[in-house]
Amino acid sequence: MDKTSEKRISIIGAGRVGTTFAAAILNSNYPVLKLAAISSKSEKSLEKAKKILGGKATEVVFLNNNTECAKHADFIFISTPDDIIEEVASEIAGTDPSGIKGKLFIHFSGSKSLDVFDKIIKTGGYGASMHPIKPFA
Repeated sequence: MDKTSEKRISIIGAGRVGTTFAAAILNSNYPVLKLAAISSKSEKSLEKAKKILGGKATEVVFLNNNTECAKHADFIFISTPDDIIEEVASEIAGTDPSGIKGKLFIHFSGSKSLDVFDKIIKTGGYGASMHPIKPFA
């Protein structure tokens, strides 16, 4: 398979949703999707995610910096609590707007609109949302 067709994914937020989504990507048989990076401000969450993902995550970069995490991917999934999605998007847009153009940012909130990505969209990125059907207790 040609590497140019590979789509790199980063996940911001290493809680239940982010880690479960990371595991699903790592366990999928879809060869063009590659989990590139996971970030969390919480070192405890990152360590837990590393433990859960185990040996399948040897090529995944684990970071405490959301902007750096976004640089590793074509698709950036924000799986933080709903009330900080806009803050995370604004942080990324304000820190390195040149690294946003053409990238797709997706949040998992059922209560937030795409307005949380206004700054991302103004700097050339794209926004989408996807609400999981499954509860993550």
